[in-house]
Amino acid sequence: MDTDGTVGWGHLSDLSYATSSAQLARDVQELVWSLGGIARITSKISVYIDRGERRRGRRAYRVHIRYPRPRDLFSGASKRDRIVGEYQYARSLKLRICAIEPAGEAPAQCIAIDHPDHLYLTDGYVVTHNTRLFDLLVTQAALRREAVVIIDPKGDQDLKHAAERACRSAGEPKRFVHFHPAFPQASARIDPLHSFNRATEVASRVAALIPSETGNDPFKAFGQMAMSNVVQGLLAVGERPSLVTLRRYLEGGAESLVERVLVRYLGEHVPNWESEAKPFLRQARDTTARVAGLVRYYRESVSARHPSTVVDGLASLFEHERVHFSKMIASLMPILNMLTSADLGPLLSPDAADTRDPRRLSSRTNPFSRRSRG
Repeated sequence: MDTDGTVGWGHLSDLSYATSSAQLARDVQELVWSLGGIARITSKISVYIDRGERRRGRRAYRVHIRYPRPRDLFSGASKRDRIVGEYQYARSLKLRICAIEPAGEAPAQCIAIDHPDHLYLTDGYVVTHNTRLFDLLVTQAALRREAVVIIDPKGDQDLKHAAERACRSAGEPKRFVHFHPAFPQASARIDPLHSFNRATEVASRVAALIPSETGNDPFKAFGQMAMSNVVQGLLAVGERPSLVTLRRYLEGGAESLVERVLVRYLGEHVPNWESEAKPFLRQARDTTARVAGLVRYYRESVSARHPSTVVDGLASLFEHERVHFSKMIASLMPILNMLTSADLGPLLSPDAADTRDPRRLSSRTNPFSRRSRG
């Protein structure tokens, strides 16, 4: 810069470096970038007069430089002393986003720096930060009253706080719900089966987690059907389905649920059904035998007059051979065990009536409503 650099009188934007080497111009540009400055290259072909004729000379390159501390670019006083207003210039020196254009799809890698600021340098020595973009997107969506779901495997606390601030700025701090199975004491309780329009939706949500190599998996279909029968039975007796209750009736047997559904259904549709069912219950010595008698009574005496798809489904579930049933739901039970074991049980199957649990419940609506706002 002392030899081939230029300083315009009183104009810091006139800092430049001239050379006839394209490679040297690019090297100077990258050097300025690496020091935190801005540099762009222009070129032109010189013209000179030789014996009265205009001739084209070599191509010359000029690196136009904007640097936060321009005096540091010079060692000699003759050019350095021309620089005035350095402090004000440094404050106004910023990179700006001029346009955003799609560049297609390509493999990408998320970068996380182990530092409180999480800043890193990308191409062209541009200082950037992945999370800051998400901060802006989350804040804008929250202010528009849109639902935002953040899945953050890195556990970025800055992003969490930004989402929380966005909800407060929107005047709805309770909209922020934080769920983290690794920290159950600080996590909110969320019921993934809370809101639904049809009973089959509940079973399909859990069945979607079952691994399947093909779209036509009989084990997955059977498990979904079994769950759907249990869900419809729970709703018939006014009980909200949960992951814990699904596991209980599929793993331990649905005799008690079948009995409750039958007793309630018969009481609503068949007057004096107790006296009619006595011949079927005469040999009943335990719960299983009693439920078998009630199912036989329903099939032989009631189903023709008052059919019920809910009772039919539960009766088929009860009468299914137990060993074969266990084999058919073998791919379903590991999923239910994982979602209900240890701390995940009360987190994903919360009890709204449990006043001893101080953790926040993400939604509180009528526990027996099939349709809720969630």
